[in-house]
Amino acid sequence: MGMKLTFIEPISHEGELTHCVDKRDIESKIEYWKCSLVFFVLGANPLFSVMEGFTKRLWGRKGLDKMYGLPDGVFLIRFHTTLERDEVTRHRLVYFDKKPMNLKPWTAGQTASKDDIASLPIWVKLHGLKWKFWSSQGLSKIGSSLGSPLAADKVTKEQTMLRYARILVDIKLNGAFLESVMFMDEEGQDRIGGNPIHADEIVAFQKCMDANSLQEVRHIGNTYTWSNRTIYSKIDRVIANGECFFTYTNIHYLMLAEGMSDHCPFQVKNKEGGRGQGFRFYNMWGDDPQFMEVVKTHWRPDDIKGSPIYQVTKSMKKLKLYLKQLHKRKFK
Repeated sequence: MGMKLTFIEPISHEGELTHCVDKRDIESKIEYWKCSLVFFVLGANPLFSVMEGFTKRLWGRKGLDKMYGLPDGVFLIRFHTTLERDEVTRHRLVYFDKKPMNLKPWTAGQTASKDDIASLPIWVKLHGLKWKFWSSQGLSKIGSSLGSPLAADKVTKEQTMLRYARILVDIKLNGAFLESVMFMDEEGQDRIGGNPIHADEIVAFQKCMDANSLQEVRHIGNTYTWSNRTIYSKIDRVIANGECFFTYTNIHYLMLAEGMSDHCPFQVKNKEGGRGQGFRFYNMWGDDPQFMEVVKTHWRPDDIKGSPIYQVTKSMKKLKLYLKQLHKRKFK
């Protein structure tokens, strides 16, 4: 038998009948759920049965009581005590299928939704950082300028590769993402990069790219294209439209070493016979209001000469380029 309920007379408030649910009415449920943890996998929506087995292997001996599935790929796990829950949340570096998991304790006023994300753990590469700063304390102070530093990767810790330091930082989403880090060294002042770039400085160019269906060509080589040995910046790019990607399916460009100029030269190539990453359709695209507009605009098999199956194949290859642009613009 389920829970027995009783009728409670409503009260009048500003001319309308209503009820006042106070803390005494819900304190038993708050007490029950206070040991819970809300989480989801960034960039994935795994099945409940898969995540249930994964969490049991991961936290089965750490007081896990039961797991519940919530809408939109969000999960809730209840532990026996808050101490057991806090022990799990203390180690935020949890990955599922090489994708990070966002963990946060359940709170009474919380709606378990991905829209409530306040911060995310992001791997940050610190190019040009002198090796003397690669200590735990040094990287912690530099990372604290970006957010809450969590860890440095194994390569940085063991210093087996010295091109850049790589640290994981929990960064707030409502703030500006810095392109540079300012800090004082033992002699005065040092920095990585130049002044921060503000969104209003690039909005016109971004609108131009969107209006002309342009996107950056895949690059190989150095990330940064210009430097003065103190500031490292990627200010040079190769961009192309959908027709170019459709014609040259394996197009990419190489960033070569600096020569006479302080800008890296590019070499554009179209490697024949190569096979790129497979196309994956995401169900969340269908929820975006621009999805059908993109499909209607770029799905035109009648404009392609050939057999029906050839028309469909070519149309799908062409359409996926614009769907990737939609994914990059709206969901990354």
